[in-house]
Amino acid sequence: MSFGTLIDFIEFYLKYNTESSYHYLSNNLYAVKNIRNTAAHSSSLLNDIVGSKEKFNNTQLVTEYVYKKIPNKTSAKRKLNNLRIYDMTVIYIIYERLMPKGRTKMERKKEIYKFLVRARKENNLYIKQNQINSIYAFFCKIIL
Repeated sequence: MSFGTLIDFIEFYLKYNTESSYHYLSNNLYAVKNIRNTAAHSSSLLNDIVGSKEKFNNTQLVTEYVYKKIPNKTSAKRKLNNLRIYDMTVIYIIYERLMPKGRTKMERKKEIYKFLVRARKENNLYIKQNQINSIYAFFCKIIL
């Protein structure tokens, strides 16, 4: 089954099960699909992470989650206007909501933390890149 077919199936299910606790998936799976397609076609997830602003509507799920973690709404909104940052944020939020608490989730959190530490190892290479540092800080606030 292709990922697009899976999304169609979930949309179909949610259409007829309006009481479902998974209704938040409806408008957010396309962000997951964007990241999946990027990774599947050997593109870099960091392409377009700095700069380009998109015109699209952030979902309530994302804005509420991010605004709880980042009190500066202007800064958070500016970050979420970048489609790549938005998509990566959606994936994390969906993971947080779908993955049951337990050892596996704890291990994935450790991996994410290790990645964030590793990303700062050679920070002398990009210490003067304010946009990259700002994006890193955004994800640290979201994740940690």
